[in-house]
Amino acid sequence: MAHARRRERAEIAEILETGESISMLAPRRIGKTWLMKRVADDMKEKGWNSVYIEIAGNTTATQVVQKLCREIEKTAKIENRVWVQLKQRFNQLTSATDHESLVSAISTVDPNDFLETLIEGLAGEDRETVILIDEIALFVLEHARKDRDATHSLLYRLRHLQQTYKKVRWFFTGSVGLDVVAERYDLRGAFVDLQTFPLQPFNQDEALSFCLSSEAQPITRRRFKFGD
Repeated sequence: MAHARRRERAEIAEILETGESISMLAPRRIGKTWLMKRVADDMKEKGWNSVYIEIAGNTTATQVVQKLCREIEKTAKIENRVWVQLKQRFNQLTSATDHESLVSAISTVDPNDFLETLIEGLAGEDRETVILIDEIALFVLEHARKDRDATHSLLYRLRHLQQTYKKVRWFFTGSVGLDVVAERYDLRGAFVDLQTFPLQPFNQDEALSFCLSSEAQPITRRRFKFGD
């Protein structure tokens, strides 16, 4: 399938494997979410933890952190020693049992500290982790208008996690380029360590392959053929 973005997926995997995190820039409706999910699957096949979240519609930075913690628990195989770390770090968790979920514990501690402890635990595992956050630019654009300080705090905390725990990579994208958002709200420092990956539209062969695929044909309600 010419439209499967195999070249782009291979390039992204190579960037992640060399220790870099990524900001993907692309126009709307070009297949960013589809590509992110394929990358998540590709990295799982390579033996990585892959954690994907889409954060459009979340109204606060705390909601984003809580959603990320929940998805890490659901997606990554959290080892028992991570629970031990959490209990040692937070007195509020000392009464928790190994059978309780991380989700039930989030509300008992500061979510930012909880997230860092969780990332620290993932970074201590033998395998690498990639966290893919879709539509972060739209969230930042909307949230920065309402609470610039909280948005600034969230993004610089993510940068801190990125710099501190090298075995955990980050992959961001959104319908509005992070470069545009960063410029508007003076947040450029939060993204200086990200590798920029521009996603281009399909070329002619890729577009034809997509239109003839089983993914696109049902949209038209009847099969069709292309002339030259």
